[in-house]
Amino acid sequence: LQTRGLVERVEAAREAERQAMEAPSFSEQQVRAAAQALAEVQTDLAVQQARLRSDIYALLTPEQQQRLQEMQAEREARQKERRERMQQRRQGQTSP
Repeated sequence: LQTRGLVERVEAAREAERQAMEAPSFSEQQVRAAAQALAEVQTDLAVQQARLRSDIYALLTPEQQQRLQEMQAEREARQKERRERMQQRRQGQTSP
C-alpha cells in the first residue's frame, strides 16, 4: 500500500472512532472496534513509513548518512529543550 492511501485510511478510521465516542448512546463494542481499526491502520502506516525511510537511507552515501544522523540528533535535542521549557511553564518555573 502507498503511504497516501494509508494516510487516508487513518483519517477515515479517526473519524469513525470520533463518531463512535461521541454517539448519543454509548456502545463499548463500537468504541473498541473503532479504536482497534484505527490502531491497525496506524500500525500499517508506521511500518510503511519505516520501510520508506530505510529504503531512502540505503541510497545515501556514507557522508550523507552521517549528516542525516547529525541532523536527527540536532532535531531531538531541540525537541527535548522544547519539552523541558513546556514542563517548566506548566510548573510555573519559567526562566528568562
